[in-house]
Amino acid sequence: MACVRCASAQAPSFNISPAVITNNYIGPITLTVSNLTAGQTVTIGEFLDANGNGKIDPGEHEVRHFSVTDGVQSLIGGATNINVPGDTDGTANGRITVVLNYPGLNLTLSAIAGGYLFKLSDPNNVFAAVTNSFTVKQQTAAQGVSGTVYANNLPQANAIVVLSGQQGNAGSGTVADASGHFSISNAPGSYSLIPSAPGYVGAPANVIVVSNSFATVNLTNMTATGYLAGNVSDSSTSNGLPGLFVTAQAGNALTLGFTDTNGNFALPAVADQWQIKFDTSSGLASTAPFGYVAFQNLKLNTNLAGGSLSNLNFSFPRATSLIYGRLTDSRSNAIAGAALQATSADNLYESDAATTATGQYAMGVFSNSWYIGPENLPANYLASSTNVPIVNGDVIRVDMQAQLVTAYFAGKVIDGNGNPQAGISLVVNSVDTNGFLTSVNQNFTTAGDGTFAVGLYGGNWNLAPECNSAGDSRLVPPDINFTLTDGLSQSNFVLVEPLATATISGTIIDSHGNPVNAIAFANATINGTNYSPCSFGNQDANTFQIAVFPGTWSVGLSGDFTSGGYDNPQNQNVTVTASGATANFVLYPIGQTPPQLTFASRTPRGFSFSVMGDPQQKYSVQVSANLTAWQPLITNTAIGGSFFFQDTNAAGPVRFYRVILVP
Repeated sequence: MACVRCASAQAPSFNISPAVITNNYIGPITLTVSNLTAGQTVTIGEFLDANGNGKIDPGEHEVRHFSVTDGVQSLIGGATNINVPGDTDGTANGRITVVLNYPGLNLTLSAIAGGYLFKLSDPNNVFAAVTNSFTVKQQTAAQGVSGTVYANNLPQANAIVVLSGQQGNAGSGTVADASGHFSISNAPGSYSLIPSAPGYVGAPANVIVVSNSFATVNLTNMTATGYLAGNVSDSSTSNGLPGLFVTAQAGNALTLGFTDTNGNFALPAVADQWQIKFDTSSGLASTAPFGYVAFQNLKLNTNLAGGSLSNLNFSFPRATSLIYGRLTDSRSNAIAGAALQATSADNLYESDAATTATGQYAMGVFSNSWYIGPENLPANYLASSTNVPIVNGDVIRVDMQAQLVTAYFAGKVIDGNGNPQAGISLVVNSVDTNGFLTSVNQNFTTAGDGTFAVGLYGGNWNLAPECNSAGDSRLVPPDINFTLTDGLSQSNFVLVEPLATATISGTIIDSHGNPVNAIAFANATINGTNYSPCSFGNQDANTFQIAVFPGTWSVGLSGDFTSGGYDNPQNQNVTVTASGATANFVLYPIGQTPPQLTFASRTPRGFSFSVMGDPQQKYSVQVSANLTAWQPLITNTAIGGSFFFQDTNAAGPVRFYRVILVP
């Protein structure tokens, strides 16, 4: 029988390789623990040593926390989930080897230059904790941003400063010195500069980094007057999830922190209206033992009038399936350090991954249909999303290939008065032979004079200004289709966003009168141009407003509502006048949406109309001359949610029509 007390003399060795990297490094960080008891479990935490004293001090962020057992790999369906730390040799031999792929799933947090401490401990206290150092150095670049962090009108020592990309998951960061000074080297671009320190609330600033120049920006941290506290847990076990990144924002104030070993968090805050946010950058996908799946756009709004708030709790489902593969270019070269994202077809969930130095990736998901694709790539590459249906316990390999940019589509965006529209996000989709749109991974934005140059490759494309911000500016975004040929660029295209002069408004409820949140959109083709505005302001709500101009518009709701137990609602045609129009939606339980007769018209061959109903349901079209005696004319299936009917015997007396569901 093993002598547990005798094991207290155990002194494991703990090594990190490489122990020093730069924050643009792409590759593995290997943690090796030896001299363990076969099958032993250890806990590893990574702390940011903000003051650089080589010790873990109270208040210093634990940015990563996981347990690993000797001989236990992170497996889903028999395949390794490389996001979640595990013993890579899979053998209970008293030695644990953990490979952490750098930069990890959050490309900004991973790139914060500074000193770190990895702490190895035993949950059963068999051996004393062992600490080892790890250093992330600043990359060398000819441009970036520098300045000083202040708190209470004095320079603040050891504050964290993050340079975060305003679009996409990319950036870098550093720790201010003892005098509050900081300097961050990075590629040119538009960024948010965010200060943070334990017990303080940061005031972010926008900065544009241009080539061969360092911008100067000073930052301010406000003393917190309270905390936003809660817990993050596994939705099936209620076990707390440690080491997760948590943020909250109120106007121009931002606070951040990490969950502790029990999944608890406490974010410094001041009295204000706060929005706590969880997304794929939180690290959920790499949380042991399974990896977890995030909800899309998960935000909790709360009012902190004074003091602190607690019980702000979140729970997440664990991954039960795995999508994995390799990302390469058209010459089979690996694309390393790229972020990938998966979005469920019902628009409820998301998961993320990052490619390793050899282009490998793994994405933990669960039973659903997922659209996956790169979220960021080098500027001269493009890739589209791929649809991957999967069931629980399944493992599917999906290799993806990025295309080189071979042609440019350039032009200018103006409003209806001819004013250039600066900083407009452009949504670009490839168009397949069936007219379906697939998004590409790159972010495109107009310059200060409204001009743009979108790098693509030969094929059919669709381009449109982002609709929510257009609505906020009372502009109606058009979308255009165009064709590019490899090697042949097109330029001087002018995209006009007309001024909105009316509003489509409405409500969204279920058949019992309960509010249902959704995003509304509208579509119209007027004078040969297609316009596609969407609800502006608070998009995901049970009331909506869409900025338009007079005309006939088709109004609908985006998403798949079946996961919530509803039929997908049919679009509504509305005629908008100068005073606007209303389009209210009622969602019915699956299979209970009343059928509708639409687009009725008299033709030389009789009378015709369309039957709108539930997809795949059978409906009987019936006719009557007196609204009392009904005769069946046809029974048909609403494939795709509708079918066309024509009554060739409609001449003569008045005829009435109805349609009923056939069980």
